[in-house]
Amino acid sequence: MRIALATGLEVHPLLPCKELITFLGEWSRVRFLLCDWNALSIVSVARQYADSTWIVRLHENVVCPLYSLPTSVLISCSERPLSVGNSRDVYSGTALPELAASLAEKTFRGACGKGAAGYAGQRENSVDAEGGVAGEVTRYKMLVSCPSDVKQELEVAQTVVADFNNRHEDLVIVLRNWQSAYPETGKKPQDVLNHQIVDGCDFAVAIFRKRFGTATDAYESGTEEEIYRMRDQGKDVLLYFLDVEVPPDDLQDEQLRKVKGFQKRHEKDSLYGTYDSPEDFRNKFSNDLEQYIRDHRDTLSKRISAASVLPKLTVCGVLNGKPAGELHVECDYFDRYLSEVKDSLRSQVARIGAMHPAPQGKSEVKTEARGLTSSLAEIAAFQGSIQAMVGGFMKGEKIVVVDKTRQLINEFCDGLHIQLDDTSFYDVGDLWEDFRGGMTASSPLEKEKYNAIIELESNILSFSVKEAFTSSLPTHSVCLGAISNEGTSYDEDIEIRLEFPGGCICGIDEFTAPDSEYVQPFNDQNMERKFFMPQGRLDAAAYSDYPPKRGSDLVIPAWSPEESRRQQQEDFRKRMTRIFCYERYRDPETGTDIWTFKVSKLNQHKTISFPSILYFKKVPDSVAFEIRSKHVADVIKGKTSVVK
Repeated sequence: MRIALATGLEVHPLLPCKELITFLGEWSRVRFLLCDWNALSIVSVARQYADSTWIVRLHENVVCPLYSLPTSVLISCSERPLSVGNSRDVYSGTALPELAASLAEKTFRGACGKGAAGYAGQRENSVDAEGGVAGEVTRYKMLVSCPSDVKQELEVAQTVVADFNNRHEDLVIVLRNWQSAYPETGKKPQDVLNHQIVDGCDFAVAIFRKRFGTATDAYESGTEEEIYRMRDQGKDVLLYFLDVEVPPDDLQDEQLRKVKGFQKRHEKDSLYGTYDSPEDFRNKFSNDLEQYIRDHRDTLSKRISAASVLPKLTVCGVLNGKPAGELHVECDYFDRYLSEVKDSLRSQVARIGAMHPAPQGKSEVKTEARGLTSSLAEIAAFQGSIQAMVGGFMKGEKIVVVDKTRQLINEFCDGLHIQLDDTSFYDVGDLWEDFRGGMTASSPLEKEKYNAIIELESNILSFSVKEAFTSSLPTHSVCLGAISNEGTSYDEDIEIRLEFPGGCICGIDEFTAPDSEYVQPFNDQNMERKFFMPQGRLDAAAYSDYPPKRGSDLVIPAWSPEESRRQQQEDFRKRMTRIFCYERYRDPETGTDIWTFKVSKLNQHKTISFPSILYFKKVPDSVAFEIRSKHVADVIKGKTSVVK
């Protein structure tokens, strides 16, 4: 009898029974056993591993004492489910290899506490029946990327990989494709596949028939994106095209034209394979796979050894203060911000309107004599008279809200259709200046209301400056980008190169200083931080001279209003230069705008924002990037999708 055993991450098909114990010793608690005939002969072996989880595939005519098998899951080859033994879950159907591999990976991943990407190129020691080390087993993950019409070739690839694994005792290839992914929400499908499957593979096989596939945000198809993603990561892709005579009518098919166009584009930069039938693909792919592993084993092994302690850098977007897979453009970013400021000012006006100091001449301070002796009440009254007498000697001018402040607040409230009672709203009670420059009041509420009115005036002035500057911006389409290190080690001396289609991105020269009446309050309140610096929890402290210095640089006092405005405008430009710490130029050949900047160090599992918010005059479909760093030898290339 021959059986198939799935251990860990992959399925070993058709293993002789005498080799079963050796393979069972490879893992301590994860056991997936697939039986094509009956289960009687494996019961004795299974009893040795009673703490394990088993999957057994049974034919309809199997009759055996399954209650003696330590089974947690039974699968029937027929559509009629079985209900035997002490199994807790019973499945029916024939999609056993996929289910077994999926359950095996999830169980093993949970047992080891690793993510899917952590298994790319694993090395493990197998154990013989006596418990000794039988030898090192190297595991390579192979991605099979193909459109939906590639079905027979996918089955052939699975068979070829199974045959390869049977021929090599020290090598195991784990086949991965879109079917290996598990459901995940909150991300686009291709981003899920890239994260779960593509990025964790060591090399890839891409196969095309007559379909090119469904377009993603950045590429014409998911298969095309996976090919370029693997290549950008420095990983090899074995590329195959079906080569058969095509009827003239089929050449009009858009999908086939894309396949032929893709094939033609790679005639000069790739050596691809062709086949005319599934059997022809079997022969060619089997030979190519054997030769590829033989020629690249050392390279793959070096990559595997380093992968466990390498940084993993990429460009990502920021959404709601957290890293996101895409760059998200917000067209109403400042409209929402100004609306929030208006709401805050409305609340301030309402709070002030609810303050009602006592009428002048009457003090809110009352002597509460209940529960006190008459002598204590007399003492309290005497202290109050002394304070009133001393306060009278110390009073200066009476404090009122000046007409300029009233006019500013009234005009703002009129714009928001807020009705004010001019008499009561600005009534601050019996409030006087004292000889020390402070305020003397009959009650704390009078001081509180006056200070609230002055604060409201300041906030309205600040809002006017922000509103005026917003109207002068060349565009309101803004985007937050970031650099993320998803690896297991830090990186240093990182240089990031961003490529924007020509004319899409706003440079520093396109932002002019605020008008002369607003430039000084703009600088004094450091408003450039709100308009141009990323906000939120993502760290931006890795850039030199970042964040910008608060306050203005030391300047020679101006002798005229014109000189003062010139100095303030120059101060604005200095602040902008500190924020936009990019080197910028336009590629003369492609016409793309190139922005580069540097990060001195980025720790593992850390994300930092770009030095500035990006302003788009025209929103591109994607932004290409290159990343060079000290601890990663290869140049990391990729594209990040841009969505509104």
